[in-house]
Amino acid sequence: MATPTAGMLSKVPAVTLGFWVIKGLATTLGETGGDALSMQMGLGYAVSTLVFLALFAATLTIQLRTAYVLTRPLGATLGDTLTKPVAAGGLALGQMESSLVMAVAIILGVSAMAWLSRRRIRN
Repeated sequence: MATPTAGMLSKVPAVTLGFWVIKGLATTLGETGGDALSMQMGLGYAVSTLVFLALFAATLTIQLRTAYVLTRPLGATLGDTLTKPVAAGGLALGQMESSLVMAVAIILGVSAMAWLSRRRIRN
């Protein structure tokens, strides 16, 4: 007979993997989104920083946890992969397109995790 603890611990790897996937995608969105605001939309680095600072403050106000560990290099690399020329090993997507790809990936990832969580609760 399975104990409640065993059932709870069996969910840990899936939750951990989901967390790091979403974290990596969010960091990449931060990289490409920052470049899109500052360079492509012409807001400059200072205004773009204030925009993201405001978003960060809003995130803290609604009690979402933030972490910043090893995902920054992953995000920067993935962002470069999406935006750099094919000759340099990238996919040659623009900053706006890359930001959109990452935003959609984050939305799909969070939606999938929420759906799986609700499904597990029912079972």
